Amino acid sequence: MADTVQEADRLRNTYDDALAGLSDSSRRKLERDAHTRSNRSAVVRLATSPDWVCPAGARTKFRDSWLERRSGGRQHEGVDLVGLRHDPILAPVDGVVTRRWDTLGGRSFDLVATNGDYYFGTHMSRFGAEGEVRAGEVIGYMGDGGNAKGVHLHFEYHPGGKHNPVNPYPIVDAHCTNRTDIDVSLYD
Repeated sequence: MADTVQEADRLRNTYDDALAGLSDSSRRKLERDAHTRSNRSAVVRLATSPDWVCPAGARTKFRDSWLERRSGGRQHEGVDLVGLRHDPILAPVDGVVTRRWDTLGGRSFDLVATNGDYYFGTHMSRFGAEGEVRAGEVIGYMGDGGNAKGVHLHFEYHPGGKHNPVNPYPIVDAHCTNRTDIDVSLYD
């Protein structure tokens, strides 16, 4: 055991020495690259998880709209799940849901998963469950509140906590199997 601890200390010191020899820009690039790999790992983990639940509780349609331009110079940091008014919105994971309202999105939810990941959804017509929730529990209903154009759920994923948005499309694409083509009406 003592040999293992000494080896770990030696490796840590070697790593620290290597970092000390880098320029600030090289160090920042390494940190960004590590952060990107961590985010990709989180997306792959959820896309392949048998426990993750599609937040659209009924037939839906969606496309990858990550970082598209929005009003006010904003970029789209989520995926829009189009549905019918009052279709259920489900908790994708176990966690704690809090409700909120603002003029941009109207009725919205924050969901903090048991592992610390953060989810955000907005444009709801009504709220559902609040507080501790289980994956698959109804936490709201589709709507067009706030600045929405058409009934949909704007859905975001932030691994490790708020302020770290990543593209949720691969996760939604893997789990939202009750979907129709983006050009097909949900009323058909």
